[in-house]
Amino acid sequence: MDNLAGIYCKQGEYKEAESFHERALVIQKKVQVSAQPDTAFSLNNLAKLHNIQPIISNLKRR
Repeated sequence: MDNLAGIYCKQGEYKEAESFHERALVIQKKVQVSAQPDTAFSLNNLAKLHNIQPIISNLKRR
């Protein structure tokens, strides 16, 4: 899921990327790996996505 999210992010499809990152987290929680590195990786990716969205929005307005 995180890999698909990365592809969407590179294509500028941020809503879809966010959805896939969130789905990855849900799956990881269901299989109870919340303390595993994959969960931290997914949370980090989601945080990065949220950080770049305002920057991208500002660039599109110019």
